[in-house]
Amino acid sequence: MEHREMRIPRRFFKDQVYDRIRELIVSGQLRPEEKLNIQLLADQLGVSRTPVREALLRLELDGLVVSKANSWTQVAPMEKNEADELYPIVWALEILALDLAFANITPEDIDELEEMNERLLTMASDDPTAFPDVDNAFHKKLIRLADNQELSILLSGLKMKIRRIENYYFRQVDVNKTYKEHSNLIAALRDNDKTRALRSLERNWRYSLEQLQKYL
Repeated sequence: MEHREMRIPRRFFKDQVYDRIRELIVSGQLRPEEKLNIQLLADQLGVSRTPVREALLRLELDGLVVSKANSWTQVAPMEKNEADELYPIVWALEILALDLAFANITPEDIDELEEMNERLLTMASDDPTAFPDVDNAFHKKLIRLADNQELSILLSGLKMKIRRIENYYFRQVDVNKTYKEHSNLIAALRDNDKTRALRSLERNWRYSLEQLQKYL
């Protein structure tokens, strides 16, 4: 298992170890069904075995790790039907978030969303690998506006699984199409048209699923 430098400063432990291993799994640096050696991970992260063991237990609850008692621990396999199960749940919850947030969205919030959307086009030519981060920031902004911590936590966990699927399967993203869909959503927000905004958001997620299904 060869990976880039992963050492964590000693002032960080439980949550940071969990976050780092989770990111290695979600990004694909730790591949589906790859065996996980606690001592090796501890050495690479510069921590003891205990926080690594605790992190793997948390990741198993998240569905990102699987284990067999007294035998092995490995990255969870990638199931092709995961996307079909996850996407409708996520877009339904994100639509709920936008519905909750709608009355409180300010012109400044809409301006910020528009700035994020413009960065998508810049990233398409300057740094295509940054597209997922900018797109994710756009959707995170919508979720934060709902001001519902439980909803935010729930969506965060589900989106980690979606990121893992997309990182593994996606070969190409139509940035212009995503930009246009975001623009339609932003226009609906400026017009204070909730129905159109919610439909635009759902179309954005449905399109992403349709594109992903081409590679499954």
